[in-house]
Amino acid sequence: MNKACHEAMERIYPYLDGELTPYKRTRIRWHLRKCEMCPDVYDFESKLKQVVHDRAQEEVPDDVVDRLLHFLRDNDCDC
Repeated sequence: MNKACHEAMERIYPYLDGELTPYKRTRIRWHLRKCEMCPDVYDFESKLKQVVHDRAQEEVPDDVVDRLLHFLRDNDCDC
C-alpha cells in the first residue's frame, strides 16, 4: 500500500461521515477514482457502516433490558 492509499484509508470513516474539509474530500475522491485497490476497501467500509447503522436502529425488547438490569444488579455492577 503506497502513501496515498494509506492516507485515503486512514480517513475513510471521516470521509464517509462527511467530516473532512472539501479539499480533503476531493483528494480522497480523486484517489478512489484512480486507484485499483482502494475502491474495494471503500465499498466494504461503506456497506459495513450502513449495516451497523441499520442494526443500531432496532429496538431492544423490554425483556432483554430487564434481564440485563437484573444481571447487573445481581453482579454488583457500579453502572
